[in-house]
Amino acid sequence: MPRNSLKLTDTHLVILGAAAQRDNRAALPLPKSCKTNKDAAAPVFRALIRKGLLKEQPVTAGGKYWRQNNTGDHMGLFITDKGLNALGLDPAEAPTAPSTAAKGKPVAGPLNRSQKASEGCTNPSTTAGSKRVILVDLLRRKRGATIDEMAEATGWQTHSVRGAISGTIRKKLGLDVQSEAIKGRGRVYRIAGWA
Repeated sequence: MPRNSLKLTDTHLVILGAAAQRDNRAALPLPKSCKTNKDAAAPVFRALIRKGLLKEQPVTAGGKYWRQNNTGDHMGLFITDKGLNALGLDPAEAPTAPSTAAKGKPVAGPLNRSQKASEGCTNPSTTAGSKRVILVDLLRRKRGATIDEMAEATGWQTHSVRGAISGTIRKKLGLDVQSEAIKGRGRVYRIAGWA
């Protein structure tokens, strides 16, 4: 599904962004910036599952879960490769989720990764949501990006780029954006852990 046909709210982005940062890709626990609990978020979870951005999988008793299925298994929620694509992240560069523990027993993460990355999700459109994706793409590069580079790529003014990094990228998506001064380039920003 093309990225511009996905209708993602800020709550969707917060949940997906937090899951993308976790080694096991778990959507739970909800990040502190999400102003709801897992029970109230159930309709949001169902919508993300329907869109193929989250998937349910059994977890061990120690794993965070959102519901029990009819056989009593605890079902956790995990971001799919399609969910990573929706954030503008390359699944191949994302933290790898554990698949199984020794002797095939469930782990606190998902049991398998059957969801494949969807095709056609590499060209961002010019919508506001896609400009956030452009920023994330620039920030996750090994070389990072300067404010001027991000402003040029999005068509935004520099103060709007700074506001998006501070508000949307750091606070709402929960991504750890760090910066450093690099000789010849100036201050360069990048998402920690993706370089």
